[in-house]
Amino acid sequence: MRSLRAASAFADLACDALYRRALLPLQAEKHAEDYGPDSLGWMTVRDALETTAARLEARGVPFAVLLYPYLVRCDGAYLSHGAFELVKAACAERNIPCLDPEPAFLRVPDEDLHVHAQDVHGNARANRILAEETAAWLAENGLLERALARVR
Repeated sequence: MRSLRAASAFADLACDALYRRALLPLQAEKHAEDYGPDSLGWMTVRDALETTAARLEARGVPFAVLLYPYLVRCDGAYLSHGAFELVKAACAERNIPCLDPEPAFLRVPDEDLHVHAQDVHGNARANRILAEETAAWLAENGLLERALARVR
């Protein structure tokens, strides 16, 4: 038996609009809760960042964090913005290099970054933006040279 969304393009669009207007802001609130100071998951992630960075640094292996935004805008930023601010602060406290390419993504209309109007995953253009930002950031911070020096 086919679902209503599968049978009707109108129903599919209506459900998508409802999702974007009503559920995405709730998802953003839940996401923020997941990064609260008392969140067991977030405490575990912070500890793992510190442990991983220390172990790799002891072996001379550079470690960095690369953030990929959740490509849905809310109030001029992506829904992941608040959580990523916390991740960047945690990285800064631990001297872990961290790249947040959100500004580069924000310069492009969302519809040019999504796989499909109803699929907000990043498409080839989004991945190209990420790759270009990452390459420039690695070169700018000498991280690529450090990694290459290790294998030479």
